[in-house]
Amino acid sequence: MWEEAISQLEQELRIRITCSREEREMGTAGALKLAEPLITDGGANDAPFIVVNADVLCSYPLRDLLRVHVKHGRQGTVLTTRTDTPSEYGVVVSDERTGRVLHFVEKPETYVSELINAGVYAFSPSIFSLIRADCAVSMNEATAREATLTRLPASPPTPMPTHTRTPTPTPTLTPTPIPNSTQPRPHPC
Repeated sequence: MWEEAISQLEQELRIRITCSREEREMGTAGALKLAEPLITDGGANDAPFIVVNADVLCSYPLRDLLRVHVKHGRQGTVLTTRTDTPSEYGVVVSDERTGRVLHFVEKPETYVSELINAGVYAFSPSIFSLIRADCAVSMNEATAREATLTRLPASPPTPMPTHTRTPTPTPTLTPTPIPNSTQPRPHPC
C-alpha cells in the first residue's frame, strides 16, 4: 500500500520520491541523520535541502527560505512564526539583542514567548555533523546550541485544508539562519 501511494505521487507530481524508514523511533533529527546517504547521494552532493515536518501542512515560502539560507551561508535556517497560542507548539526562546536561540520549549505551560518553530528547515549537508546516528534526538535538540535568529521578511503562507495542526491564524513566517559550527559537536544522547 505504501509503495503504491508513493508511486502514484511520483506520477502525479512528476518527481522521484525516495523514502527512508526508521526501524526504531529516532526523533526528528535522528530520522534526518538516517536519510543522510539518500540526501547527499552518499556524500557526493553538497546542495542545500529542505525539511518539512509531516504534521505541518501549509503553503510556505520555500523559495524565500532557500534563498535566505544560501545568502547567509549557514548550516541551517529554520522558519519561525508568531502565534497567540504558544502553549500548543514548540516555542523558540531567543536573546532579543543578538537573536541567538537560547533554547526551545515544547508546549510550555506558562508564557515563554510567542515565537514558535514552524517545523520547516533549509539545511546544508554539514548539519549532519551535529546529529548522532546512534540515538534518538529532536531537531530542536540538535540545532539549539548552534542557532541564531535573524528576523527576515517573508510572505505569509496560504493555509491548506487539513486535519493536522497548522499555525493559527495565517502566520507570517520568518527564515531564521542557524550559524555554521566551527567545531561540530553532535548532540549528546
